[in-house]
Amino acid sequence: MNLKKGFSLVELSIVLIIIGLLVGGITSGNKLIQQAKLRKVMQDIKTYVTDIQTFYVEYDALPGDITDAESFFGASNTDNGDGDGNVEYTGNTDADSDSNPDGESFNFFKHIELAEINTGLSLTLGATDANYSSTNSPVGPFSGTIYHSEYDSAGDHSFAIAKNAVYYTASDNSTADHNGALTVESAKGIDTKIDDGIAYSGDVYGVDGDDVTAGDCSAAADAANTSTDYNSSPSATDTDCYLVVFYSIN
Repeated sequence: MNLKKGFSLVELSIVLIIIGLLVGGITSGNKLIQQAKLRKVMQDIKTYVTDIQTFYVEYDALPGDITDAESFFGASNTDNGDGDGNVEYTGNTDADSDSNPDGESFNFFKHIELAEINTGLSLTLGATDANYSSTNSPVGPFSGTIYHSEYDSAGDHSFAIAKNAVYYTASDNSTADHNGALTVESAKGIDTKIDDGIAYSGDVYGVDGDDVTAGDCSAAADAANTSTDYNSSPSATDTDCYLVVFYSIN
């Protein structure tokens, strides 16, 4: 005679405990991975600002903007900048006449790599660029994100501050768009740790991605760039913010 025996309450309880531990472990693991990636963003920013300062000390010019880049790094690898002290995504003196990368912003990190200041950027030297992508910009720790440098000379962005900056954005392979790369919580956390924690204040700004609704990350600054805080009721999961880190050479 075959008797079918079900699980006892004790056995079911043990199974549920094991499942709970597994789920908890996965959740904790995901949080640790997220935190590690955020630390990597902060470390990358600090590294790139140091790289910029090192380049300036060695060449008396900013990467991308240097007027004799071809002499130092080879005309087949890059273009000369215009030497005005601003890293624009136009402004190179070759105007792409020899099929080299067009625009100071596209050459910015390439010059740092060519100068052997940071040789781990894995960029494509000598490629013709019309958009921000992994060929000219270091890849960030979160999927689809990059770093690039740009000077907001025309007030193209909501903060409209005429200063050089390193951006951390999600790339859609376009010069015009700066899409959200971080949640509001993550952007504010980074801002708090390396600056003042206010979206439109100090050297680190948290800005609405071009792909989100205005105010999802932070309210846009007025013409006077009045300090504005981050969205107080943000989405917990949407990547609404990109970071702008201003730098200057003293």
